[in-house]
Amino acid sequence: MYLVDLQSGECRRAPFGSEIEITGMLVDSEQRVWVVYNVGLRCFTRDGKQIALYTTRNSSLSNDIILSIVERKRTNMAWDRRGGINILNPETHQFSSLKHIPGKDNSSLPNNSIICLYNDQNNIYGLGSIYSGLISVREVYMQAYTDALPNNKQGLSDNIVLSLCQQESGHIWVGTNGGGVNCFNSLAGEFTHYPSTSGDKVASICGFASGKLLSIFAQGIFIFDPVTGNKQPFTIIDKEVNERLCLHGNTVNVYRNTPNTILLLGNHVYCYHLKEKQFSIVSEEKGINIIEGSRKQLPVMDIQLI
Repeated sequence: MYLVDLQSGECRRAPFGSEIEITGMLVDSEQRVWVVYNVGLRCFTRDGKQIALYTTRNSSLSNDIILSIVERKRTNMAWDRRGGINILNPETHQFSSLKHIPGKDNSSLPNNSIICLYNDQNNIYGLGSIYSGLISVREVYMQAYTDALPNNKQGLSDNIVLSLCQQESGHIWVGTNGGGVNCFNSLAGEFTHYPSTSGDKVASICGFASGKLLSIFAQGIFIFDPVTGNKQPFTIIDKEVNERLCLHGNTVNVYRNTPNTILLLGNHVYCYHLKEKQFSIVSEEKGINIIEGSRKQLPVMDIQLI
């Protein structure tokens, strides 16, 4: 490694990096100089004093042959020959890794055969690979779930998702196109299928009273009990209105807009008051949004749940 004076063109050996097989270097935000060899990773001060040496013998570095290095938010990312990305925290001297995990194609690297790294100003990383072309890595987490066998906790009961409803407990209710209702435990990463809803198309779903759900099935609107798996018909206003809204190819969506009210969005905006068990039609006044309109004192219609 050499230092070149850009003014005079003078070239002289650097006070670090005397080895021949140097594969990369980095001057980080703290003005430390990181040099990668075929024998690990070394860190120097600007005047050439070595302050750190990491190898497979004294650290959790996965391989001594490192090909490229970039800085990531004051941590260093180094790509070795076959062990994936090693992420070093220089303050704690601890390594973590990012690598290909078989069977996790949607949430891990395509393969570990990477020869160069690049980090742009938006912290989007480009990885030049041997077998998978150019790989773009962003700081997000993604996990894809598809259909699985009945009662398999690792996937959905149907591959087409029509509706979602999240609860504070970390559970996400999923309405599918023919697989009925699923419950996803985001903390455990597991699904619960409800065989009583198998074959049902669930177009919309929201929280109801006493831990139950209000769901739009192909046959109409139902109150769904996750404990028993039973569903009970729910009528909007009366039989005539309900059939006009739900059974003639129209789409009705449900939305829990306040702790005590649910909006049913169809040809009009209907508001169901949970405590009073009554309906009102939301005023469609110009300049008044739906949420505020549903909170007004409007004429109500009694409804008796069967």
